[in-house]
Amino acid sequence: MNEKHYDNLYEMAQNTSEPGARLYAELAAIRFTNADKYSQDNRSEFIRSIAVLYNMLDILCIALDCEDEVQDTAEQLAAEKFLPRV
Repeated sequence: MNEKHYDNLYEMAQNTSEPGARLYAELAAIRFTNADKYSQDNRSEFIRSIAVLYNMLDILCIALDCEDEVQDTAEQLAAEKFLPRV
């Protein structure tokens, strides 16, 4: 992640309450779930919904001050090949 992108996410997290960050992440997940990922015509919409979800999860981690723990856990889960069972 480039420094400017992180700075933008950090600023957004500082201006968002913990419940607000949770809500934004939930709404982004719903948007992603409802995106038409199988349509080539809507590929850009699908990519955008993934990007929004990605950013909202980063903001949530910053707001909860758990970025390193989440990163470490994600790496551990991937190493254990646990992700498909979630």
